Amino acid sequence: MLLYRLKFIGLLLWLPLVQAQLQSQPQPQQIVSLDLCTDWLLQSYAAPALQIHYSPLLRQYPNPRLRDGLTQHDGRLETILALQPDLVLSGPFNATQLRKRLTQLGVSVAVLPFPQRLDDIDKLVARLRELLPVQEALLQTEPQAVYPPRHLNLLMLGANGIGTGLETLENDVLEAAGWQNYLNASGFQRLDMEQLVSDPPDAVLWTQPVSASLANLFTRHAALAEIRGAHSTLADSWRWQCPGPWTFQLIDELAQWKRH
Repeated sequence: MLLYRLKFIGLLLWLPLVQAQLQSQPQPQQIVSLDLCTDWLLQSYAAPALQIHYSPLLRQYPNPRLRDGLTQHDGRLETILALQPDLVLSGPFNATQLRKRLTQLGVSVAVLPFPQRLDDIDKLVARLRELLPVQEALLQTEPQAVYPPRHLNLLMLGANGIGTGLETLENDVLEAAGWQNYLNASGFQRLDMEQLVSDPPDAVLWTQPVSASLANLFTRHAALAEIRGAHSTLADSWRWQCPGPWTFQLIDELAQWKRH
């Protein structure tokens, strides 16, 4: 019994020391990003004092928020090791083999969750706060208001004429902004042009094509061009491609869009 009590007392004395050691561990200063969505998160919200090396994809896609002077790496294992990062960040779908090799070599690698629904963005923000210092004043973690239904339907249109239906993050966004989804099926649906002509949506939100790729040829369809001209507007695409705290800004903007 005496031995048990001594062990218990020792445990009580040991726990505060462990907690103090964990709290005193230095936060990461050298950060390496492996994919585009992580690039944009770090560029938007990471504390300015951090030394961040962005992925090779950073400037291959348009984003009006990008600052000048951001440092990129070339994506090679040798280059990343030479940077001696305190932390390597990535999304779940990118650079899987590179992440595995870095982990085997003792580099600290963290995978950020990719939100599938609107509620998942809170988990992403919480994980980002756990990993590194952020600019709290810039983090928007909810819409500015609760928006009432307006009883108008909106079609979210993507590449190859694919519409976004129910049970998606995009649907959560438009419903939070007071819209109804034009599509009543779940997931992503190929559009029927005859249906669009006979029963057009009240509004269309679509991504402006940035290239003449085959995926964007559907926008030249005469029927779709007529509907777009009457009901749609162009929107930047990067905030839809990579969910994040900026998604709540989309809700606020959609709530004001075409308000009658």
